[in-house]
Amino acid sequence: MSQPIPLSKTAVNSSSGSFAVDGHLLRLVSRAGIPLRNPNLRAPLVREDGEGAFLEMRVESNGDGELGLVRRIAVESLSPDALKTVPIALEQMDWSACVNKGLTQGLAGVEERSQRRWLTSLMTFLNPRQLAILLYCYQQYCYQQGTSASAQVTVNSDDLLMALGYTRTKDGGFASKVRSQVHQDLVALHRVELVYPRAIMLGKMAGESASRKVEVRSLLKIVDFVPERSASGFDLFRAADMSFEMAERYTVELICRRDGATSRVLFPKTVDLSQRLGGNAKNDYRMRLLIYLASRVAWGLLSDGQYMILSKQGLFNSLDLLGSNSSRNNQIFWRTIEGLKQEKFIMSAQELPGKNKMNSVQFQVNPELWGMA
Repeated sequence: MSQPIPLSKTAVNSSSGSFAVDGHLLRLVSRAGIPLRNPNLRAPLVREDGEGAFLEMRVESNGDGELGLVRRIAVESLSPDALKTVPIALEQMDWSACVNKGLTQGLAGVEERSQRRWLTSLMTFLNPRQLAILLYCYQQYCYQQGTSASAQVTVNSDDLLMALGYTRTKDGGFASKVRSQVHQDLVALHRVELVYPRAIMLGKMAGESASRKVEVRSLLKIVDFVPERSASGFDLFRAADMSFEMAERYTVELICRRDGATSRVLFPKTVDLSQRLGGNAKNDYRMRLLIYLASRVAWGLLSDGQYMILSKQGLFNSLDLLGSNSSRNNQIFWRTIEGLKQEKFIMSAQELPGKNKMNSVQFQVNPELWGMA
């Protein structure tokens, strides 16, 4: 694991209006979090090698220069019997139904709750709610950096749930379903590893490096937690796999540090991380588009400090606008853009015609609201 490297004084100054997120992280998440219907995502499988056994999914590279990578969970980190039970779960799963009808139907045949949760955490990895949790951790790191030089940040569960926009119940707490889901998200961010070309860490696009070296990292690690009741016997992984619990506080370490030539992208501290009431996390197109644009900023695709031209099909693939209703997809896309314009992340956006109907979209981002550091 790399040693923490403090962010610049400008980036971590709690009195400033922004906080910094590592470009390395942003370059990873926009690709590692592609949704189930993306044609570059392969069905989960169990693979054994000299390092151990893994439940993994492969994200293939494509002709647009998008890098390939693997997201995986070490089987021994699940349970002692997982190596025997995971293949059974894969046989019971209907991959086609998962892609075309949703996880509820695709995993209906998986008998064990823990197996359904393992598969769900891998197949929905880096959904928009998890992206919001990551941004929250970096935001809190900015606030807490003044008292500690480590890469660790303390996350209070109630504060996190409030930041995500969840409302308290009449007794002053939060619904157990919501608490359980956010705990599962935190454990997924801890447990799922990404295997990717080292070129990503160095800020190089596909084809820019002949090196076959790879990195293996999680995006954060839970290094400590405080249960709600000291004598409750709370277990971090059992809660994620079997029960409906959440710890009172978590101490997490942010793994993606500023290595070598990587950059940082500044987000306003006022960025809205809330989840739409009653909505499904996968339909949070705003967060997906925000992170996708930030990843392109991290890749250095801005010209004149504020313009970038992106493939419209690539945008649709990353936003999960892959259904057959093209009119609906287009409406959602431009409505999402309009929302980010109202928040001042985007100044303007226009569609540019291309060959064979392969149109592009030119964005003008607001360098005063977010930018590079």
